[in-house]
Amino acid sequence: MKFYTILGDDISTLHSCTLVNRLWCRSAISLLWEDPFSFNHVQNFQYFEIYLHYLNEDDKAKLNEYGINNNLLLSSTLFNYPSFIKRLNTHKVSSSIEIWLSRTLMAENYDNCQEAEKVVYRLLLKMFIENEGSLDSFEIKVTSKNNYSYFNDTMEFALQNPNFICNVRNLMINISARCIKLPKKTFPFLKFLHSNCNSISSFSYKIFEFDVDNNRTLIGKCLSQMIFTQQNLKKILFECNNFFYNSFSLLKIPIFQIP
Repeated sequence: MKFYTILGDDISTLHSCTLVNRLWCRSAISLLWEDPFSFNHVQNFQYFEIYLHYLNEDDKAKLNEYGINNNLLLSSTLFNYPSFIKRLNTHKVSSSIEIWLSRTLMAENYDNCQEAEKVVYRLLLKMFIENEGSLDSFEIKVTSKNNYSYFNDTMEFALQNPNFICNVRNLMINISARCIKLPKKTFPFLKFLHSNCNSISSFSYKIFEFDVDNNRTLIGKCLSQMIFTQQNLKKILFECNNFFYNSFSLLKIPIFQIP
């Protein structure tokens, strides 16, 4: 059913396709759930209630501690929706969680909202992995100190569950937050990409104002190893400050600094 791919983000048409027959329904549903976090016009965020249905009772109990009632979650679903995930942008996920919780939590639980966001984020990653989701596109984006924990959690889950990202074709690492310490798992993560991911066709690395503790050269070496192991790499984009630009001199390819 390759013709479905031309529909892109035509959500209304995809929904119509689900009504044709079982085959069309299954194909359309898989596309609708490849990346629900990118559908900006979806205002009710009901996909969270569907996703969180897949949590075990212990994880649902964790949500209860933050005022997220089990009654909000669906009792049954028709498909294994988490298994359809193909594109993940950490910033879009965290932003969607923030909006959903602001509409879901009772007023007395607002003080716990930020901690609840982190819990929901970790549970979503865990759920995708347990349901054998496998990403085609993985975008790690850190725009503030509040996103820092998401960065750490993302790398931790990826390292512990290599099948989740080993087939990634589009990889983006975008860190624009100021004065953040480089996470300890950064180098294991870059080495993991070098050893386990060889299908990347597009790689974007944007980093500014990051406290790297004199590890710039090591970052350059790790990136160099990762890039040279890729068999299908067609596009590379680097955006960085002068310090990181110097470290990329290790790469034996033309590097252009974007101001």
